Amino acid sequence: MAATRVSKLDGPARLSGSTLLVTVLLLSAALGSPHASRTVPAVSQLTSVVISTSQNLSADLVTGNVTINPGVTLTTDGFSIIVSGTFNNEGTVVTGLAPPSTYPTSYGGSGGGSQSLNFCTYDQNGSSTLAQGGSHSCSNNMNGATGGTPTLPSLSSLLISSWYSAGMVHYLPGASGGAISGYIRPGSGAFGVYISAGTLTAGSISAAGQRGEGTCSGIGLSGGGGGGTILLAYGTGGYTPGNFNVSGGPGVPSCAGNVFSGSGGKGQVLTFNYGSSQPPTGSSSSPLSSLSPLNLVLIVAVVVLAVALASVILLSRRKKGGDRTSPGTPSPPSPPTT
Repeated sequence: MAATRVSKLDGPARLSGSTLLVTVLLLSAALGSPHASRTVPAVSQLTSVVISTSQNLSADLVTGNVTINPGVTLTTDGFSIIVSGTFNNEGTVVTGLAPPSTYPTSYGGSGGGSQSLNFCTYDQNGSSTLAQGGSHSCSNNMNGATGGTPTLPSLSSLLISSWYSAGMVHYLPGASGGAISGYIRPGSGAFGVYISAGTLTAGSISAAGQRGEGTCSGIGLSGGGGGGTILLAYGTGGYTPGNFNVSGGPGVPSCAGNVFSGSGGKGQVLTFNYGSSQPPTGSSSSPLSSLSPLNLVLIVAVVVLAVALASVILLSRRKKGGDRTSPGTPSPPSPPTT
């Protein structure tokens, strides 16, 4: 490809062609998809999707209509379901467990604190969301503290769209419980899930945190993970509530049963009626409004590169024009007038 052999090219015309090719390639990479981390699967091209066997999402599910059949479990694993028509859940939606971590901008539950007397140095507090994680305990008569639940946000289409553009994984998961560092792993928090549909029948949705560990280990007790947050947005077709489980993972008892680690904080269920407006999915009439900071930096870099290469072309042309006559060479005489 010519763009890989710029050093062998000469002349403004060839340099200009290479410049254009490099600029187009870099600009394409920079613009890309604003949701590149959540690539829409091929199934999104279909009008309707019927989920008849239990399965896990590996990307956002974006389509016209979705039906989950009775007895079927759909595990969303942090991905969203965006439906322009009807979402009808006759089975079960399970959000799955998030990687053990803090989620400082999330509305999910925070983690419960660990409990250990003999390994107090390795006790950890529960991980935090917008709510502080539960404190650990080193006392033989005090439990680890329970995680918390953040204050409900004031929802709007603009807010939900901004969450979707940035990635719902930052706003909906529960945080992990406190570990006995290096010895007892914590209970994981649950992913949350975002479902948007013109008509939404929620059915059964679970975003429950994982229980702690360590009973009878002789080391200590890890805290339970926080429950995830379920965010449901619906249009003019309306909303039918379902059965929701956003409980934090329970703390666990010592072998003697006299003390417990902390349970994870509860997640929450948020609903939003967008009515006849555009569904809050991060779409915008401006292609720059939903770009990540990295995309914007790349675009600026491409513009700077294009300007620099244009300057090189201009200087090359001026130099070539100046070299046509050597300095000191007299101009040819003008023809005699008649």
